[in-house]
Amino acid sequence: MVEELGDSIQVITTYFIGRHLPVKPMAMSIEPASSGFGLTVSAREDGSLRVAYVQISANQVARTEELVESTLLIDVDHDGKAVGIEILAPVRMDEILGLAERLDVSQREAFKNFIAGSVPPALVTT
Repeated sequence: MVEELGDSIQVITTYFIGRHLPVKPMAMSIEPASSGFGLTVSAREDGSLRVAYVQISANQVARTEELVESTLLIDVDHDGKAVGIEILAPVRMDEILGLAERLDVSQREAFKNFIAGSVPPALVTT
Protein backbone atom coordinates (compact mmCIF):
# COMPACT_ATOMS: atom_id res chain seq x y z
CA MET A 1 0.00 0.00 0.00
CA VAL A 2 1.39 3.43 -0.92
CA GLU A 3 0.22 6.64 0.67
CA GLU A 4 1.28 10.13 -0.37
CA LEU A 5 1.63 12.50 2.57
CA GLY A 6 2.21 15.84 0.91
CA ASP A 7 4.91 16.58 -1.64
CA SER A 8 7.87 15.29 0.30
CA ILE A 9 6.86 12.09 2.12
CA GLN A 10 5.77 8.76 0.74
CA VAL A 11 4.78 5.89 3.06
CA ILE A 12 4.91 2.36 1.71
CA THR A 13 3.50 -0.44 3.84
CA THR A 14 4.08 -4.05 2.86
CA TYR A 15 4.58 -7.54 4.27
CA PHE A 16 7.66 -9.58 3.48
CA ILE A 17 9.90 -12.30 4.86
CA GLY A 18 12.84 -10.60 6.56
CA ARG A 19 16.35 -11.77 5.83
CA HIS A 20 17.36 -11.75 9.51
CA LEU A 21 14.29 -13.18 11.21
CA PRO A 22 11.81 -15.72 9.85
CA VAL A 23 8.78 -13.56 10.68
CA LYS A 24 6.46 -11.44 8.58
CA PRO A 25 7.33 -7.90 9.71
CA MET A 26 5.56 -4.77 8.56
CA ALA A 27 7.75 -2.27 6.74
CA MET A 28 7.37 1.47 6.45
CA SER A 29 9.42 3.62 4.12
CA ILE A 30 9.80 7.36 4.40
CA GLU A 31 11.62 9.12 1.61
CA PRO A 32 11.95 12.90 2.01
CA ALA A 33 12.47 14.07 -1.57
CA SER A 34 14.91 16.86 -0.74
CA SER A 35 17.47 14.83 1.22
CA GLY A 36 18.40 12.17 -1.30
CA PHE A 37 18.25 9.56 1.47
CA GLY A 38 15.61 6.93 2.21
CA LEU A 39 14.56 5.18 5.41
CA THR A 40 12.86 1.79 5.70
CA VAL A 41 11.75 0.59 9.13
CA SER A 42 10.54 -2.96 9.73
CA ALA A 43 8.55 -4.05 12.76
CA ARG A 44 7.60 -7.45 14.08
CA GLU A 45 3.92 -8.37 14.16
CA ASP A 46 3.79 -7.30 17.83
CA GLY A 47 4.84 -3.78 16.77
CA SER A 48 8.38 -3.85 18.18
CA LEU A 49 11.03 -2.50 15.84
CA ARG A 50 13.19 -5.07 14.10
CA VAL A 51 15.48 -3.14 11.76
CA ALA A 52 16.00 0.25 10.13
CA TYR A 53 17.73 0.68 6.78
CA VAL A 54 19.00 4.06 5.60
CA GLN A 55 19.53 4.15 1.85
CA ILE A 56 22.29 6.53 0.85
CA SER A 57 22.57 5.81 -2.86
CA ALA A 58 21.05 3.63 -5.55
CA ASN A 59 24.42 2.02 -6.37
CA GLN A 60 24.67 -1.76 -6.40
CA VAL A 61 25.88 -3.31 -3.14
CA ALA A 62 29.22 -5.10 -3.55
CA ARG A 63 29.72 -6.10 0.07
CA THR A 64 28.47 -5.54 3.61
CA GLU A 65 30.78 -4.53 6.45
CA GLU A 66 29.93 -5.10 10.10
CA LEU A 67 30.78 -1.91 12.00
CA VAL A 68 29.31 -2.83 15.39
CA GLU A 69 28.91 -6.56 15.97
CA SER A 70 25.35 -7.75 15.23
CA THR A 71 24.14 -4.15 15.45
CA LEU A 72 25.36 -1.77 12.74
CA LEU A 73 26.17 -2.76 9.15
CA ILE A 74 27.14 -0.70 6.12
CA ASP A 75 26.60 -1.73 2.52
CA VAL A 76 29.23 -0.41 0.10
CA ASP A 77 29.57 -0.42 -3.67
CA HIS A 78 32.54 -1.64 -5.74
CA ASP A 79 34.36 1.66 -5.10
CA GLY A 80 33.87 1.40 -1.31
CA LYS A 81 31.28 4.18 -1.23
CA ALA A 82 28.37 3.83 1.20
CA VAL A 83 25.13 2.54 -0.31
CA GLY A 84 23.14 1.97 2.89
CA ILE A 85 23.24 1.46 6.63
CA GLU A 86 21.39 -1.28 8.49
CA ILE A 87 20.60 -0.84 12.18
CA LEU A 88 19.71 -4.21 13.74
CA ALA A 89 19.65 -3.26 17.43
CA PRO A 90 19.93 -0.08 19.50
CA VAL A 91 23.15 1.74 18.64
CA ARG A 92 24.71 5.00 19.84
CA MET A 93 23.79 8.02 17.76
CA ASP A 94 27.45 9.06 17.52
CA GLU A 95 28.26 5.70 15.88
CA ILE A 96 25.66 6.35 13.20
CA LEU A 97 26.66 9.98 12.70
CA GLY A 98 30.31 8.93 12.47
CA LEU A 99 29.46 7.17 9.22
CA ALA A 100 29.14 10.61 7.61
CA GLU A 101 32.92 10.53 7.19
CA ARG A 102 32.45 7.70 4.67
CA LEU A 103 30.22 9.85 2.47
CA ASP A 104 31.06 12.45 -0.13
CA VAL A 105 31.74 15.79 1.51
CA SER A 106 28.66 17.25 -0.22
CA GLN A 107 26.40 14.66 1.51
CA ARG A 108 27.73 14.79 5.07
CA GLU A 109 25.68 17.60 6.59
CA ALA A 110 22.44 16.46 4.93
CA PHE A 111 23.10 12.90 6.15
CA LYS A 112 23.59 14.06 9.75
CA ASN A 113 20.39 16.11 9.61
CA PHE A 114 18.44 13.22 8.08
CA ILE A 115 19.69 10.73 10.69
CA ALA A 116 19.05 13.07 13.61
CA GLY A 117 15.48 13.63 12.51
CA SER A 118 14.55 10.23 11.09
CA VAL A 119 16.04 7.24 12.91
CA PRO A 120 13.47 5.75 15.32
CA PRO A 121 14.36 6.49 18.97
CA ALA A 122 13.90 2.79 19.82
CA LEU A 123 17.02 2.02 17.73
CA VAL A 124 19.25 4.73 19.24
CA THR A 125 20.97 4.85 22.62
CA THR A 126 22.94 7.65 24.21
